Amino acid sequence: ILQLFLEEVEKNGTWGGVSELGIVARSLECDSYRAYIGMEESATGILISEVAPLAAVRGKILPGDVLTHIDSLGVSNEGKVPVSTRGQNVYLHYEAVLTCKPKGSTTVFSLLRKSEERGLHVIHVSVELS
Repeated sequence: ILQLFLEEVEKNGTWGGVSELGIVARSLECDSYRAYIGMEESATGILISEVAPLAAVRGKILPGDVLTHIDSLGVSNEGKVPVSTRGQNVYLHYEAVLTCKPKGSTTVFSLLRKSEERGLHVIHVSVELS
């Protein structure tokens, strides 16, 4: 975060703060609940329960979606993503991946979304973080 601060102040002369997603999510650790919402046994992710009114993802990520990947990093049922550092995978909370990105950077989210006509299907959403 210190590096982001220094780069942004050098570039813009101001600090806009840390990027935030603006969602509330719950873990999907319960096998029977994942089956109830139609997830395949091998699928992992977290359930989006709320989206903030002014969030950059508003209208793109919806309550009821299951967030499965952030920039191709798989999201576990506990909301952790693997980040490789010094040759080892370290599991961080999904929000940590976003706070390490500068504001205005594009992030790709992979989601499972349920619809009447298609059932549970995968969609990809690109969002410029604010």
